[in-house]
Amino acid sequence: MNLKKCEEGPERLQILMSIRPEWTEKIFAWKKVIEVRRTAPHIESERQFPMRVYVYETKGTKAKPGAGAVIGEFSCPWVHRMNVERLRRYPLHYDLFLKDCGMSKDEFESYVGERDFAAWDIVTRQRYDEPEPLAAFNLRRAPQSWMKLKPWMKLKPWG
Repeated sequence: MNLKKCEEGPERLQILMSIRPEWTEKIFAWKKVIEVRRTAPHIESERQFPMRVYVYETKGTKAKPGAGAVIGEFSCPWVHRMNVERLRRYPLHYDLFLKDCGMSKDEFESYVGERDFAAWDIVTRQRYDEPEPLAAFNLRRAPQSWMKLKPWMKLKPWG
C-alpha cells in the first residue's frame, strides 16, 4: 500500500467496543488475537485501516467484575467476514482459529451458531494506566457491541 496515499485518504476508523472482563484479560495478556463479532463496520476504503479500537470493559458480574470504563485500545489491521460452515470443513484451521480467539468450541458455537460472522484481527494493544470514563468520548452509555466514533470523539492522538 502506498503510504502517502494512505495519509491523504479518509481518516482511519475509530471504534468503541464493549468487551466483557474475561475477554479483555485475554486480549491484554496476548492470549486472544482475534475478536469474534456478529457484525463489522462498513468499510469504504482500505485506507481506513488499521482501525483504532478502544476497549470498553463492561462492569461484568460479581464473580468477574469489570471497570465499566475504557481500559485500553488495540489496532485492527483488517476485519474478515467469515462463513462458519466453511470454517468447520477444515478441522485443523478451525482448531487454530479457536485458539487465536481464546474461545472453546462450545463458547464459539454458542455465540456464532450457524451465522456468518466477523473476525477482527488484534495486532498491537495498549492497556491504559488509568481507565478512561465514557465522558472522555462525550458518551453517556457504552455500545451494546461496538460503534464508530466521530473524529472529534477520539481520546488521544494516533501513535
